[in-house]
Amino acid sequence: MIYILTVFLSVLAAPAAYWIGKKSSRAMHVLTIAACLCTLVLSALPILLKDSTDFFSLLGLRMSSGGLGGLYGVLTALLWTLAALFAPRYFHGKIDTPRYIFFFLITLGATMGVFLAADLLTLFVFFEVMSLASCAWVAHTETKQALEATKTYLTISVAGGLVLLMGLFLLYSSTGTLVIRELQAAANPNTLLPACLCLLFGFGTKAGIFPLHIWLPKAHPEAPAPASALLSGILTKAGCFGALLLTLRLMGGSQIWNHILLVLGMITMLTGAIPALFATQLKRILALSSLSQIGFIFTGIAMVGFAENPSLAAQGTVLYMIGHSLAKLVLFLFAGAVYCTAHTLDLNALQGWGKGRPLLHICFLSGALSLAGTPFFCGYLGKTLIHEAIAEQVETGGMLFHIAEWIFLFAGGLTLAYLLKIYIPLFHMGKKWPKKEAKLGGAATFALIPCTVLLPLIASLPNVCEKIASIGLQGTGISPLPADFAFYSLHNLSGIGISFVIGVSVFLGIILGCLYREGKYRTVSSPLSLEKTIYIPVFRGLKTLLILLCRILCDLPAVLLLLFKRTILRPLDSPHERRHRFLTRVGDAYDRIRGRDALTSADFLIDAYTTIQDTTGRILSNFSFALLMTCLGVCIILIFLLVK
Repeated sequence: MIYILTVFLSVLAAPAAYWIGKKSSRAMHVLTIAACLCTLVLSALPILLKDSTDFFSLLGLRMSSGGLGGLYGVLTALLWTLAALFAPRYFHGKIDTPRYIFFFLITLGATMGVFLAADLLTLFVFFEVMSLASCAWVAHTETKQALEATKTYLTISVAGGLVLLMGLFLLYSSTGTLVIRELQAAANPNTLLPACLCLLFGFGTKAGIFPLHIWLPKAHPEAPAPASALLSGILTKAGCFGALLLTLRLMGGSQIWNHILLVLGMITMLTGAIPALFATQLKRILALSSLSQIGFIFTGIAMVGFAENPSLAAQGTVLYMIGHSLAKLVLFLFAGAVYCTAHTLDLNALQGWGKGRPLLHICFLSGALSLAGTPFFCGYLGKTLIHEAIAEQVETGGMLFHIAEWIFLFAGGLTLAYLLKIYIPLFHMGKKWPKKEAKLGGAATFALIPCTVLLPLIASLPNVCEKIASIGLQGTGISPLPADFAFYSLHNLSGIGISFVIGVSVFLGIILGCLYREGKYRTVSSPLSLEKTIYIPVFRGLKTLLILLCRILCDLPAVLLLLFKRTILRPLDSPHERRHRFLTRVGDAYDRIRGRDALTSADFLIDAYTTIQDTTGRILSNFSFALLMTCLGVCIILIFLLVK
């Protein structure tokens, strides 16, 4: 019952919340928060009770609660509860809230199903439901930009789902099972490479890895702030979870696989970080930041496969995923608080907004410092462990790992630079805003506090990190970090120090030196768009080619028949000509017998034949006549069977 309710409780509550929301917005939000809280308690029970059940099956869907999936199930329910607490203030006075709440709860159940799935088929089913239900978040405002972003998001999601399904077929034909705990790498993991590349494509569409990232910078700014927090904090991690699962279970020994992940991770880090330096809309910067941070996570997943002792990279990836989820919830809800009070997200219009708001100041600093990898914050732990795993490979791995290390440090510096671009105007530029706007409210303010506290708390308690590692790596065969690992050694601190020097230099030299003029940031948009320059032309070309091919295939029999009739099979006289000549002779003979000179009888016979032929042709080609003949044939067959 715990497994069933954890996944399906919110799904069952969704129609009730929608119906209640049409009558009472307050009751709807109370029901939503209660459903999220119950899901949180249910998801934590198997971990607290140390349930030893391997999996539970219901209608062919297998669910489990162990390992990283169970850990992220708890985190998912926690973040959903906080987003539900923030929603009443954000959606205050808006009439389309019941629709958002309906899909909010449906997506919660589907996401829990993804993380608690015990086999890849169950994961696929919930993965597709999660993707389709979350499309309603992006389209919520129904603006032109929102609908365009939804179109891109839906296209990428559907394409990813189809390729993911193809990968499941290939994987099952090679391994004979899709149960996660039964998956074992073949003697040569490269034999599974085609199947796993298809699966990586499907998971990568949700994670937002390059070059499948085009939906992410468009969808996050258009979705409501609570939805953006979950899109960035949880839904992208579903894709990272799938890629990490494949690496741990199947492809860790494939150098081709690990190199692909590493290269994609490096490109994605820069693809998100560099455009974020030039953006001026708060949520767009955070969306591009999410794209860049996914690159860090995929780099960590790649290092899990490269390292002889993968505990550093595995632990770092898990902690980085958790730290990023918590930080992005804080930052996107902070953006929602800005929008609720200032009704704009333009940094140029928000100068001085944060002055006199100490609680929101602390919340932003907690999320930003963790995202930048500042010591004594959760983000620092994950970033340090991944950097240490790369550094170990630099000595023996060759030039690629030297490049990966410097891109890792450089992208970390860019993270600090674009976060400073947000922080300085909001809290240290301009005049203090008069507090004439409506207050944020107690529930919305409280929603920011738990993650704000957890980010430094996890980093300051070694026992907590060790517990997270033991839960997240359960069943993988990877031992957690030794208790005496020196997170704050001079070597590890020097890495984050280099990133900070790069970040401050970029902020002062590029952002303030080149982009800040006359008290405002200049918006610089890239003239190149991967979607407009490559994807859309390619899809249009494929569409045109497919239509042309279909027309050729449909018209080919007629063309061949016409060609044969005019060459090899050409008749001397057409049937109509022969019949008309025969009727002419009959009419001529009849007129001679009767002594007439004009061929009136022949004309009459030809007209009668033509009329009968046209009428018969229309009857025989009529769909109703075809149905009638079909029914008559069925009746004849039934009578024959009965008589026999």
